[in-house]
Amino acid sequence: MVSFRVVSGALFVLVSCLLLGRTSSEGFRGFSLAEFEENDVFILPSASITGDKTVRLCYNIGNCKGVMWYPIPVSVRGFRTSFTFMITNTSQNGTQGMSFVIQNDPNKLYASGPLNMGLGYGSFPAASGGIAQSIAIEFDTFMNPELADPNNNHIGVHTNGLGQNNAHESFTIGQPATSMRQFWDSTPHRITITYDPSQGTIKGLLDGYSDYSLNVQSDELMDLVKLIGVNDTDGTAYIGFTAAGGTTGGEQFFIYDWTYTFLGTINTANSIFFDITPATAGQTHSFFLQSVDQYQNNMTMYSEGLSATLTLTNATTVAATVTYRNMGLYEISYQSTLAGPVTINVSVNGTLIGAAPIASSIVPAIYSPANTYAYGNMSGTAMAGVTRTVFVQLVDAYMNTITVDQSPDLNITITAQDGSPSGVEVVTYMGEGIYSVEYTLTVTGDYDLYIHISDSPISNPRHSVSVIPAAIYPPYSYVSDTPDGDVTAGEPGTMYLHTLDYYMNYIDYYQQAEIIAQFTYIESNDSTLVVDGVPSYVGNGTWAISYELTKAVSYDLVISLNGSPIQNPDHTVSVVPAAIFPEGSLFDGPGLQGSTAGVLGEFEIQLQDSYGNNITSSGAEVYVTLVDTNEVVTVSAEVTDLGQGLYLVQYNATYAAEYRYNVTIESVFVPDHLAVIVPNVVFPGACSANGTDLVSGVAGDIESFHVILRDQFYNLLWKPEDPSIIDVTFATPTGQSTYLDIKCGEQETYLCTVDYNITVSGKYDVDVTVHGEPIDTPTFSLELVPASLDPYNSLAQGRGLSSATSDIPVTFTLQLRDIWSNNLLDNIGAELSVTMVLEEDPSVVVVPTITPAGSQYEITYMATVAGNYTLSVEVNDVPVMGSPFSPVVSPSFVSPPNCIAEFPALETSPAGENVTIIIHIRDAQNNTIPEPELPENAIVATFQNNDTYIDNIVWDVQFIHDGLFSLTYNATKAEPLLVSITLSGTPLIGSPSLITTIPAATFSPRSYALGPGVSAAYVQTPTDFTVYAVDLYGNQRTIGGDQIVVTLFAQGEKVTATVIDGNNGTYNVQYQVKLRAEYSMQVVMNNVNVQGSPFTLNTQYAQQPTPVVLIVGIVFGSVAILAIAGFFIYRRIKSRAGYDVLK
Repeated sequence: MVSFRVVSGALFVLVSCLLLGRTSSEGFRGFSLAEFEENDVFILPSASITGDKTVRLCYNIGNCKGVMWYPIPVSVRGFRTSFTFMITNTSQNGTQGMSFVIQNDPNKLYASGPLNMGLGYGSFPAASGGIAQSIAIEFDTFMNPELADPNNNHIGVHTNGLGQNNAHESFTIGQPATSMRQFWDSTPHRITITYDPSQGTIKGLLDGYSDYSLNVQSDELMDLVKLIGVNDTDGTAYIGFTAAGGTTGGEQFFIYDWTYTFLGTINTANSIFFDITPATAGQTHSFFLQSVDQYQNNMTMYSEGLSATLTLTNATTVAATVTYRNMGLYEISYQSTLAGPVTINVSVNGTLIGAAPIASSIVPAIYSPANTYAYGNMSGTAMAGVTRTVFVQLVDAYMNTITVDQSPDLNITITAQDGSPSGVEVVTYMGEGIYSVEYTLTVTGDYDLYIHISDSPISNPRHSVSVIPAAIYPPYSYVSDTPDGDVTAGEPGTMYLHTLDYYMNYIDYYQQAEIIAQFTYIESNDSTLVVDGVPSYVGNGTWAISYELTKAVSYDLVISLNGSPIQNPDHTVSVVPAAIFPEGSLFDGPGLQGSTAGVLGEFEIQLQDSYGNNITSSGAEVYVTLVDTNEVVTVSAEVTDLGQGLYLVQYNATYAAEYRYNVTIESVFVPDHLAVIVPNVVFPGACSANGTDLVSGVAGDIESFHVILRDQFYNLLWKPEDPSIIDVTFATPTGQSTYLDIKCGEQETYLCTVDYNITVSGKYDVDVTVHGEPIDTPTFSLELVPASLDPYNSLAQGRGLSSATSDIPVTFTLQLRDIWSNNLLDNIGAELSVTMVLEEDPSVVVVPTITPAGSQYEITYMATVAGNYTLSVEVNDVPVMGSPFSPVVSPSFVSPPNCIAEFPALETSPAGENVTIIIHIRDAQNNTIPEPELPENAIVATFQNNDTYIDNIVWDVQFIHDGLFSLTYNATKAEPLLVSITLSGTPLIGSPSLITTIPAATFSPRSYALGPGVSAAYVQTPTDFTVYAVDLYGNQRTIGGDQIVVTLFAQGEKVTATVIDGNNGTYNVQYQVKLRAEYSMQVVMNNVNVQGSPFTLNTQYAQQPTPVVLIVGIVFGSVAILAIAGFFIYRRIKSRAGYDVLK
């Protein structure tokens, strides 16, 4: 059926999809225009389709345009298309042309481009709207220079990528084909176009001539998805034709015999398997293969050479059936009764499909009770209460082991031999087609098991089980024949343990058991005594527990079985002692090992049986004596029966020694007991002292004697005592001096050695006490003599060792002594030498007089020269203690005629400054008296100027040191002074002395200015005055050098005066003013204003003064004096008045 439809003024030929039985491009392989039926396409009214399936796109109208699209997208990644076209009624230069177009324009079937030179597909400079995302192979029959056409008969490939296509030659891929026969000559032309994306080429063969062929290659053509946006999923786009005529009309474009073939072939690497699932044994199973070409497109046609085989788990090969369904889809079917893994191989002409070999599996069919079997704990002996497990493996009818849960109705029927049902089962799926059936039997006996699924028995359904007792259960087990009364120590006993299981079944066979039967007693010291019973198996699940208790106490019996208490676990057992066993009797008490002499010793004997149990009865015969090991002394002990088998033994021995006990119990001698009687405490009255050093010795030597310690029974002590119990004193009428060291036990335990060292010679009373009490002979007489002479320790004493007065005899003594400073008894063997030399003048030597008196010497000397001396005293050429000595010989008495007044070296002294005179006090030997004792006002100073005494000068006398005094005075008037110094009215050596007081430093505030120029001056007239420098005390300075600055100020004028230094304490100041005014004049001396500064100065213009001429003529004899004086009287009077003020 062919139908026609006009859309938007363009002609579409729409081929019905029903021709191919599909509505999409899936599995597309190609088409042929010859397959179209009439009325199955749409054309414009100006076009037509003939019975031979010829389509006319554009015909006989001006500016005609025709477009024809195949109605669905087709696979374009590799194709070959052929068609015959004919262009008629063209002008001499040809018409515009036509094109074959591949496009993915958003307008799809409604896509078209400009008419005329756009050939229906492409934009050009004067028109836009080209088909987007397209490739056009144009057959251009008109040369348009504006499009850069090479001629009016060429074939070219145009694209603008994802944009709108363009007919301009700049959008051509590669070079257009131009050298060919004319194809707009109104005759049919056949062309075949082949696109190979793997090479990126489009080739066209026109009319079978290769020289007319189109041959374009570009890397862009290798990927149409990227270039023009071809569908990325299936590689499809729309294909068709466009045509456009000129403006004059008359052209016609015919297309017929159009075929299109997709060039894809089945690709083993790209083809896809699906619906591969496990098969079931004995059933036919299928899966599918979708064949895909090398461009990733699904195939749409049958491919030869496709085959499939299966390799089963036992390596058997089974051929599969391959059935082609449609659109490149194949169904592969197979059947097998053997379950297990399957390897599937699918190949095309011997080449495996990419995913092959495929791993799959065949699962077993539904279970078959007749083939299902059981294994596990189905028969034999079972233990009561122990859950047993029977495993059932499902098997299908083909003997395949089932590995999945098929939920069978599985049961085990358990029946006792008496026919009663018993037991409970629990069915659990374990995986891999295996079920566990658990059952538990608690009563001993024989049982029958029947295994079935629903009502059908399995392959091995019946079994027999014998149930025996379970493991021992302590809480139901019990003991019999327990010891309930008194048990004699050491007598053996037996009790019996009967074992049962948890289900109250008596156990009748041997089972390993841990039986603990413990007799426990808590000792008085909280320790625990434990006696274990010994179990032994005697048959039929019964155990004998043997025991023997030797300690006579009450025991707690606890029985446990396998770590748990039994039914009757706790019992109490009393054990009584056996017969007396003398050798096992216990001796205990403080007196057992011995005692102290004279002190009652006692101990106890506890009678016991052979197991060490105390006897609890009385009346046994017990005798005890003590004999010393030398068998000299025997002591009988008193034995007292205390009851309960306990006896008290008492004795008293005074002889210190080692003793042996003689003990008999029930006429049985008990040996091997010893006792030691030790001495009592030390008793002072029994102690004594001896040794030669108790009566004589040498001072400073270490002397020794002994003290012997005894107790009151005269036993020598056996162990050393603390030395502090002994006290030894050495007494003399003047006191005591001792070094004492006492050691006890170094030689004998009873012997104490007393070492003493007394450095003071003389007679001593030695008293010895122990614990403060006298010993048997408490007092001894001791005499110590001095040690040998020690010159260095000999003692010199007396004033003459340190000081003396010149010309006066002085004495000191020397006592010979030993090293301990004891005075010797005589001077035998002593040689004394004494020398005395003046340190300041070694030529001055004093010879002393030496007088011996026993061990003492008296030495006397007299020195006339005062000073520091070195006094050496030696005995046997060894200096005595303190030698050499440094006696100082002092002057005797003050002698004024020998004293000196030391005046300053300068003969002048500034006024107001202190003048110091040093006075040396000496004796008649001219020795300086360091600390003279002078009467008050003994030193007097007097001052004279010429013959006049000056009384207003203050002076002072001070002691300095070492016989020196200072006399200081201060004179403020500049004048010469004759200074005289007397001591007690006697002039001193060097006195008197002339010292001139000169003016002090300039004192500006007391200095002054004097002269007429101080208060007045004439303008433009030189004026002067004098500045006088004086010191603080008003003394006129006699030298210059002061800094004088004089400045005058008036009405802005400043005048600096000239100062001339007279170098005698006066300064002439000269100045000249310019103004008639009152000036302020500042006179500064050494940066300080002089007295009265600043001054007020009045100036005036100079006037002709009236001179007063005084002519005095005195003629006295032949002498005439003419005095003429010219002066300004008023200024003279004023100046004089000012001077008078200053004075």
